[in-house]
Amino acid sequence: MPYRQFHILLLFLLFTTGALAQVPCEGSGDQALRVMTYNIRLDVASDGDNAWPKRKEFLANQIEFHAPDVIGTQEGTPGQIDWLDGRLTDYARIGEGREGGHRGEYSAIYYNRHRLAPVESGTFWLSETPEKVSTGWDAALPRIVTWGQFSDRRGGGDFFVFNTHFDHRGERARNESADLILSMIDSLNKNELPYVVMGDLNLTPETEPIGRLTARLTDAFEAAPIRLGPAGTFTGFKHDQPATRRIDYILVDPSIEVANFATLTDAVEGRYPSDHFALVSTLHLRPRPLIIAHRGASGYALENSLDAFRRAVDMRADMIELDVFTLKDGNVVCFHDGGLKRLTGVKGKIVNYTLEQLNQLSLKDGSRIPLLSDAMRVMGKQLRLNVELKGPGTAKPTYEIIQRFIADKGWKIEDFHISSFRHDELKIMRGLDDQIEIGILPHGSPVAALDVAREVQAYSINAYHGSLNEKSVAEIRAAGLKIFAWTTNAYGTISRLAELGIDGYITNYPDRVEAVLGE
Repeated sequence: MPYRQFHILLLFLLFTTGALAQVPCEGSGDQALRVMTYNIRLDVASDGDNAWPKRKEFLANQIEFHAPDVIGTQEGTPGQIDWLDGRLTDYARIGEGREGGHRGEYSAIYYNRHRLAPVESGTFWLSETPEKVSTGWDAALPRIVTWGQFSDRRGGGDFFVFNTHFDHRGERARNESADLILSMIDSLNKNELPYVVMGDLNLTPETEPIGRLTARLTDAFEAAPIRLGPAGTFTGFKHDQPATRRIDYILVDPSIEVANFATLTDAVEGRYPSDHFALVSTLHLRPRPLIIAHRGASGYALENSLDAFRRAVDMRADMIELDVFTLKDGNVVCFHDGGLKRLTGVKGKIVNYTLEQLNQLSLKDGSRIPLLSDAMRVMGKQLRLNVELKGPGTAKPTYEIIQRFIADKGWKIEDFHISSFRHDELKIMRGLDDQIEIGILPHGSPVAALDVAREVQAYSINAYHGSLNEKSVAEIRAAGLKIFAWTTNAYGTISRLAELGIDGYITNYPDRVEAVLGE
């Protein structure tokens, strides 16, 4: 076979076999962090054809192919750790063996030395005396946690990683270990940095210790919007049987956004690189807030006009917020005020007009009041849409338009965010669709809106910026809701909200928010 044909065939085989499937990558400018947990199986000759010398190159190649920024390994013996230290040339390592120093199995943390630098690191034992080599409670063996605080050379900020391997027998030890890890996180992470807990926990998700951890931490497997591979993580090297037990985990601080998650099932000639599957996840430690163009880019064009919507697209906003009323004839148009006077010079309530009558009027810029469908055509699926329901009876006709654009134009329900001060309309919308995002516009205190938020299973509280402070933000976050703020136009306001860590800026000036966030 000629070389060129062989080369093309080889590339085809590589990229069409499940063994080399890679989770999606982020763009080159993204500050996402990719983490991996991997029980590499200790080096014992009794594993025969699956013994370490026969699989170590496969395992190292798998790690290098997926190129995580941080890897937590479990079960590595001193000899295996020495080999990986030399083989993984792009990585450095922290951690010690569970017998202290270079003795016993490691729960090591490898990190991309070109991107990350350790600030502090250490090891503690899962026992009543965590500061020294010890076996805790009813555990069969000493168990450790390796931890590190890392700084990101790319400017992504500091974060913590905790890597562990729970005991395989001691029931009390596993419960106490979960509590100790949470306590040590509080003790070590005094500045409340983002953190990741990973490892082989020797427990399935329904067990009490996992419940204790996930009551406070987010399970990346459950949270990932994109997930690849099976749930089970332990194989025992049995390639001919499905992995059913999920005992390996990546758990994250709730402030972290999980972009994707994969269970790596790579095999060559029916053999795995370990008796556990590696897990890999892409994380946004400090998710970039959304820039939501208020009534379009209304600082540069007339609000709720097609020109304002086009400018928001050109300025690369993440979302457009617009207001809608339902007319007397059932058409849905983009307009903010209940009265027409301010923007058309004509007295009258917009809900008393038909579309034909409304088209006789002109806005201040000479254009007509646009239909919601016109606005969506201008957007062309390039960014998401926040529809604020203004008038009565607006939820159902708005939803019908959304469904039509989903069916005919390829939009997705995830493209839409529905908000309103009319909480009755939001309840109707939730009754129409149990998946669509809903944002509560509060009457007064944003915290007072939490009850209705729970009732409609809201996604966010969309609050006036002046009502947000550390206390209200903390209470909204504790309720599991995102926080969008309006109308964030002044540079000082944008900066103050950035300190509070809100999730979205509803602004007339998308470029101002971009400039502040860029700093």
